[in-house]
Amino acid sequence: METHSTDHQIHLQFFDQHARLCSDSPGYIDLFNRMYQRFITDPHHGSSSSPLEFRVQTDSKCSSDIPLLVLDDQVFPLRHPSLMEGYVYDTILNTILSKVSSHFLIHAGAVSKNDQGMILMADSGHGKTTLVLELVRRGFHFLSDEMAAIGRRDRLVHPFPRSLRIMPQTLAMTGYDDAGHTATMWYDKLLLDIDSIKPGCLGKKVPIGNIVLLQDPRHPDQEKAVKYGKKLFIQVDQIDALFLKRIRSMRAVRNLELDFDSDFPWIIIQTDEPDATLKKVELLCKAHNTFLLNYIRKKETRPKFDTKPMLETISTSQAALILLRRFLGGNQSALLTEVFDNRSLQLYMELAELISDAACHRLFVGPLGDMADIVSMLSDTDGAVQ
Repeated sequence: METHSTDHQIHLQFFDQHARLCSDSPGYIDLFNRMYQRFITDPHHGSSSSPLEFRVQTDSKCSSDIPLLVLDDQVFPLRHPSLMEGYVYDTILNTILSKVSSHFLIHAGAVSKNDQGMILMADSGHGKTTLVLELVRRGFHFLSDEMAAIGRRDRLVHPFPRSLRIMPQTLAMTGYDDAGHTATMWYDKLLLDIDSIKPGCLGKKVPIGNIVLLQDPRHPDQEKAVKYGKKLFIQVDQIDALFLKRIRSMRAVRNLELDFDSDFPWIIIQTDEPDATLKKVELLCKAHNTFLLNYIRKKETRPKFDTKPMLETISTSQAALILLRRFLGGNQSALLTEVFDNRSLQLYMELAELISDAACHRLFVGPLGDMADIVSMLSDTDGAVQ
C-alpha cells in the first residue's frame, strides 16, 4: 500500500494478526486509538509477517469523485457520508478479526474470579454488558463485554480489553454514573476504558470454568429458532433490479420482500438455507459494490426482566453449538477456510474439546441483582447447580 506524507496511521496487534490502518483523515485513526488503545503495537516489534493493510481516503480530489475504503487492495466507494465512520470502523475491525486463527473469537462477554473464567452469551438486549459490569462491581475481573477469545493452544479465555461502548443508563444501573462524565459519546453510546470505571479490574487469561447463555424465559426455544428460522433480514445501502433478480434466482430462496421504513432498505428473504443464502448474498454485495450493513435471522425481542431468573444445566455439545453461532467471521473466517479447509465439523469438534472442562448453563433472565447472585454462586461452587 502506498503511504503519503500527509497520512495518519496506526498499527494494531490482535493475537496473531498485525494490521496497519492509514488515512488522510485523523478522525478514523483517533477512533481506533480510543477504542483499541490496548492493542496498539510498535510496527518495528510486531508480527514477523506483513501486516494487513487498510486505507481510508476521504479527499475525493486524490482518487475519485467520492471517498474510498481500501481493504487489502479491494476498493469500496463510500457513497453515504452518514455511514462512513460507523461502517468503516466495523468493516475494518471485522476484516482483521476474521483473519485471526490462533483463537476462537466468540461474540460474548467474559469475566473471571478465583482464577476461573466465565463466558456470558446473549442476544442483543439481554443484559450481557450490564451483567458484566455488575459482576465487576462485585469483585470479578473484567475480560471483555464483547469478545470471548479462547486460545486454541492453551485452552484459556484471554482478555479482549477494547473500550466499552455502553449506554449511559447501563452505567447508572451498575452504580458507575460518575465514570461517564469524562467519556466520549459515539453513535449514542459512551466510549470508556475499563480502568476509568474500576481501576485495576482487568483480568488475565484463565481456564474456562463456566459458560452461561442468557435467555428470555418467554422464548425458551430461541436458539432453535435461530438455527431453523426460515427468514433472513438483510439491510444494504442500495438496491437495484439486477441485484434483486440475482437474489431471487438463488436455489434456496422461496420469496423476497422489501422494507423501506428505515434509512436503508431491508431485504426479507424466505429461505430453506439461511446460512448458505447469507454467504451468497455477501459475495453478491461485493460484486455489486453494495454494503451489507446488517443482518438478522429473526425479529429481535427484548426480555422484560420481570420474572425470577432460573438456571438449568446444558450439555457441552449444546454449548459448543451455541458458541459457534456467535463465532466471529462465520463462513468467511480464516480459521474455517484456511485452518480447517471449510470442514465445519472439525471446527465444531475442536471448539467442543476446548470447552470440555467447563460447566455449561442456560440462565433465564430476570432482575439484575438476582442474576448476579446466581452467577456469583456459580463461581464459588465450581459450576455446580444448587
